Amino acid sequence: MANDSISNKLWSTCNKMRQDPGTTGALQYVEQFSWLLFLKVYEEIENEYEAKATFEGKTYNRNIDNEYRWSVWTGKDSYITGPDLLEFVQTKLFPYLRALSGNRTKEIIAEIFNNTQNRMEDGYLLREVVDVLASVDFFGDEDSFAVSSIYEGLFARMKSSDIKPLAEFHTPRVIARFMTEMVAPKIGQTIYDPCNGPSGFLTEAYHFMRPQEKNTKDKEFLQKESFYGKELKSLPFILGTMNMMLNGIATPNIRKMNTLSINLFNLTEKYDIILTNPPFSGTVRGIESNFPYPSAQTEILFLQHCLRSLKDGGKCAIIFPEGVLFKTDDQSYVNTKKELLQQFNLHHIVRLPNGSFAPYTGIPTNILFFDKTGPTKEIFYYEMPLPEGLKNFSKSKPIKSEYFEEAKKLWEKKELTEQSWIVPVEEIIKNNYNLDVKNPNKKAEFEHLPPEELIAKIEKSEKTIATLLSEIKDLIK
Repeated sequence: MANDSISNKLWSTCNKMRQDPGTTGALQYVEQFSWLLFLKVYEEIENEYEAKATFEGKTYNRNIDNEYRWSVWTGKDSYITGPDLLEFVQTKLFPYLRALSGNRTKEIIAEIFNNTQNRMEDGYLLREVVDVLASVDFFGDEDSFAVSSIYEGLFARMKSSDIKPLAEFHTPRVIARFMTEMVAPKIGQTIYDPCNGPSGFLTEAYHFMRPQEKNTKDKEFLQKESFYGKELKSLPFILGTMNMMLNGIATPNIRKMNTLSINLFNLTEKYDIILTNPPFSGTVRGIESNFPYPSAQTEILFLQHCLRSLKDGGKCAIIFPEGVLFKTDDQSYVNTKKELLQQFNLHHIVRLPNGSFAPYTGIPTNILFFDKTGPTKEIFYYEMPLPEGLKNFSKSKPIKSEYFEEAKKLWEKKELTEQSWIVPVEEIIKNNYNLDVKNPNKKAEFEHLPPEELIAKIEKSEKTIATLLSEIKDLIK
């Protein structure tokens, strides 16, 4: 079955869930769909593990016992629906899954189900949803990881239908893929996302690294020791853990916790690669003492966390709104950027067009690429142009992977074009660590100033107008 057809079928389950009083909102039916999809696909994954073990003359011990396997409790032999189905899910299935233990995979499954619940209240509607999912063959496609694209594509489809609550943990896959390709992780390295969300960056890194496998040792490292993430909120934590497992990582190292609660003065966890998109414009209180440059703004605290979490020689690609670049009236921002330039090599900044994260936010965004290899000498800027005829990307005309091709071609040699330019670090320092350097090759249609400068200009203009009005009044007296 083609991916679009599967996606359409799965989308119909969401329409059914909207009819249930317990899953009327987007967050509720995303959560409901997620645990059902997980149990369905995880059994198929265990079927593959068992078949492989049998072929090799070995025994595979399933992590989910027979009574609680998807095909058993949803099957026609023990067909249950209505109140009986609800009772089984609430009093047997969930308690069993929440109590799993004995190995790391079982513990992860238990953690998932301890952070979610059955939201549906109508057992007959739940049966209809189960029947739709049961009819889908996720592994009938030649692409063994087709389930990954279906899983992420379905949530992208839900968000594109103006489901705003899901926006905060969405990074377009083409952006995540570009960032991953530019840092080029290798087997043996550790990859980390401190704002993990649905594991978009970690799954991209996994698919980039998987072709590098040469032996069992490589595969073992990739499965168990390569990928690390932290996530504060329950739903994105669930989605992220499930997404990793459904992509083929049996034991993902995703922890549900507040990344910013970690004290940077005694940090021990360090990583080779960091790929992340911190939440825009968040605020936090009570943990400022964890940071060398205290602030209530989470975006600058996440940058400090990334700086201190990178191993010597490590690489980081991180997305920030424009405000982080130009903010110079807050000492925590200035000091953080000063440390970035003095102790790290900030070698590339890619400026994305308006609407790159449409329809979830219109805030102008930038991708910063830096390595822990010594101080910055110069920064190569690349400003992605919009396709001809577009004023900005949008829900109907989103950013695409081919739009990154020019940036890739210019990357190594740092070639200068109308869309690229180089700024020596001395110029950044002279401007109080303002990284918001506009394209000198572009004829500006209007002057775009940082907010503080814009306010100052407006105030000055207002004073001039007031003075002129006063003089006019004097003349007409």
